[in-house]
Amino acid sequence: THTHIDEFSTSNFVALTYPDANGVRTFVTPDSNSILRSVTRLSLEDIAKSLGWKVEERAVALKEVEEGKFEEVAACGTAAIITPVKKIVHGNQTIVIGSGEQTDIGEGFKKLYDAYRGIQSGDMEDTFGWMWPKEGL
Repeated sequence: THTHIDEFSTSNFVALTYPDANGVRTFVTPDSNSILRSVTRLSLEDIAKSLGWKVEERAVALKEVEEGKFEEVAACGTAAIITPVKKIVHGNQTIVIGSGEQTDIGEGFKKLYDAYRGIQSGDMEDTFGWMWPKEGL
């Protein structure tokens, strides 16, 4: 019916809501059986929770994007980690994400990206138990 979002052609769909009155965001991603269980997405969910954000794996209606419910939308996957999405073209409709003025990665996804890369590079403590010693177990 083309009313819900599953994923992008090569990456998972992820979105951040606008912060609430307490500054808390919600990390939203679809929960369809047809979506790859991306390790990158699951890692970003862990980081979001550690920041005190809410995480929702649920059906994501295209209407939510059309109505501007999300401040940031991105594609996530192994190669690029997080790739910001500024607009979505659906049929003859162009849906602008957020204010439409931002040209770089948004503040929310920047926090997630920096934490992910920091852990990956060893510059930040791995509180999740993701990293293994180079000698193995």
